[in-house]
Amino acid sequence: MKKNWAVCAGGLLLVVFLGCKSLNSAGLFALQDAAGQETVVAGSLDLVAQSAQSKMTQLGFAAVSTKDGDTIRIECKNSAGLRFWVVLTRQPATANGGTERTNIRFEWQDQRDNQIALQLVGHLDSSKQH
Repeated sequence: MKKNWAVCAGGLLLVVFLGCKSLNSAGLFALQDAAGQETVVAGSLDLVAQSAQSKMTQLGFAAVSTKDGDTIRIECKNSAGLRFWVVLTRQPATANGGTERTNIRFEWQDQRDNQIALQLVGHLDSSKQH
């Protein structure tokens, strides 16, 4: 009986980690909640924006950026109709010990795609832009 329970529990964990949409597991690994919390990566606003725009193009998106002061918005859309914005905001260096950091927030037009968000943030975080 314990073996059956372990197999069921293992199967459930596998489904959750693989992202079964019926269980809404994508929400477990979301980069932000519905309130739009931001993720922070090391690097200057301009370098993070260049890297983000390049990565989105590499992923097959048309990516157009606009700058307004300490914020850069990158509009991303693909041929399948997915449309969203990557909003990058400079975090003042004095707030984090002199290291330049950039806040990342996603604004989804229709449907949220956490896989794309994870790919982009993972890329930006591993790049360590300075």
